Amino acid sequence: EVQAEIARLTALVLSLQSQLGQLEPAQAGSGQQFSSELYYGLKNSSEVKQLQEFLISKGYLGAGLNTGSYLNKTMQAVKAYQRSKGITPVNGRFGPKTKAAANADIGANQ
Repeated sequence: EVQAEIARLTALVLSLQSQLGQLEPAQAGSGQQFSSELYYGLKNSSEVKQLQEFLISKGYLGAGLNTGSYLNKTMQAVKAYQRSKGITPVNGRFGPKTKAAANADIGANQ
């Protein structure tokens, strides 16, 4: 019962963060194109931090989790983004399809 309520509240928070991200103006530098494929285990990466800031702005990752390290929470956020975009396989890797979708979302040229 408690676990179900936690899951419901977590989904609600993610939904509200997504809606808030759509209302807020784009942050400076947020339109920079993604150029690299990223994956679980990368640490202290400015590109991972850029990805995390993108995921936070879209409501897939919690605020303050832009650490530059591609660990479990980032992987789960990428999986949620992949599911929302119909990208398969849903594997949590920021590969060519996911990178292309993110670049389209920020309006960057491919």
